[in-house]
Amino acid sequence: MNHDLLMLIFEAIAVYLLVLGSHALRHRTGPAPFYMILGGITAVMSWITDAGVRVELAGFTFMVGSTVFYTSILLGVFVVYVFDGPRATRAAILTVAGVSALVPLIAAILHLQTDPSGAVALSYVPVPSLRINTASVFATVLDLVFLAIAWEMLGSPLIRINTWFRSFFTLLGVMWLDVLLFSTGAFLGTPDYLRIMEGTLYSRLAISVFAGPFLYAYLHWQGRKPGCALENRPVLSILKEAADVREELKLARQEIERRKQAEEALHRSEMRYRRLAQHIDQMLEAERSGLADDLHDHLGQMLTALKIDLSACEASAPQTPEIKKHTGEMHRMLNDGVRRVHLLCRQLRPGSLDDVGIADALQDMADDWSEYNGIPCNLNVQSGIELPTGKRTALFRLVQEALSNVARHAHASQVEISLRRNPDRVVFSVADNGLGMEAGAEKNPAVFGLLGMRERIEALGGELRIESVPGKGTRIEGSIPMVREARK
Repeated sequence: MNHDLLMLIFEAIAVYLLVLGSHALRHRTGPAPFYMILGGITAVMSWITDAGVRVELAGFTFMVGSTVFYTSILLGVFVVYVFDGPRATRAAILTVAGVSALVPLIAAILHLQTDPSGAVALSYVPVPSLRINTASVFATVLDLVFLAIAWEMLGSPLIRINTWFRSFFTLLGVMWLDVLLFSTGAFLGTPDYLRIMEGTLYSRLAISVFAGPFLYAYLHWQGRKPGCALENRPVLSILKEAADVREELKLARQEIERRKQAEEALHRSEMRYRRLAQHIDQMLEAERSGLADDLHDHLGQMLTALKIDLSACEASAPQTPEIKKHTGEMHRMLNDGVRRVHLLCRQLRPGSLDDVGIADALQDMADDWSEYNGIPCNLNVQSGIELPTGKRTALFRLVQEALSNVARHAHASQVEISLRRNPDRVVFSVADNGLGMEAGAEKNPAVFGLLGMRERIEALGGELRIESVPGKGTRIEGSIPMVREARK
């Protein structure tokens, strides 16, 4: 027995130093080695618990094997809580609880695999006991939570206890609580229950006295390092922080929901403004069409009538040089007025857009724009393109706005307009060889011409792409679906 006791002492010292040493190196190696060792010791403890290692001494039954490893786990979680805080402690507790539940599950699976195959039972793999393992996991979790609570209670200014007694009584309290929880859960109702309980209480007292100096020495050593001072936390801080985390998660969910609602409201608002913009465009087109009709039917006819009356007056009046000069000027002014009226009518609402089609309307616009600005403008239109009235008008206005931008900003000497059809889309492009734009200029919200083009084409379910190279010109390309209606 003396030999067994010496081996147990050597085992305890080695395991305690391994756990505390790996924790001391956490700032250099990170926490992974510490958690790996903690999980490995937990697995060994679970294995020994299932194997039922017991020692009879002075009429008492001692569960000595598992106590050594269990104490090392307590020391590990103890120092994690003291120096790393409740959040890291919860991670350590979850590690211990997870491994404690996983090891007997693996053992059970191994035995289940051997039985159906007729193989010899795995004598070296202990058969797990559901009752013992359930009691072990349950007691371990409660013990580790109680450890944090007891440490903070004994650190209260009202008790005024020094670190040595604080650490020892915390360790002993957790040890005895584990006896009550584990022994009761695992052995209550068995003939050996009272003997195991009594013997385990004595063994836990003895091992607390043995392990206490290791714990105090480590706390004293680490507590003297910068940034590792012993922190006085509120009682139930480990549970309080868990509640805080739950509250933070609740607030986060509420914030996510609030943001979703705000995004939905913003989307609805965007859709309302987009529909309003479409309605305004429709009203503006109607007003342009009405104004073009008025100009053509009234002012155009009036100017034409004036030309006829002027010709009649000219025929009946004496043809003196002075009269010929004035009538000639009046003819030129009336002809220019009629031409300007026709030009305004085409700009407001070209008749060819409704009567003939998009190709002729674009050709008239290109010719008028080229004549007015003195810049060659070539149009290339694929034959057979037909569009509904709304999309036909939108495409015409998009090209018109692109040409307006070229006239105002590009300083180009050549413009190319193309219109073609893909299987399900109509694609147009307006390219110039002008000054181009700086990188990112097309995304400037203050560039209202391009912004209006994007809104107009996106309302139809289309896309607008802008390619520009400073000094080499700009290319604006848009595509409009043939069938898809405007976005709702």
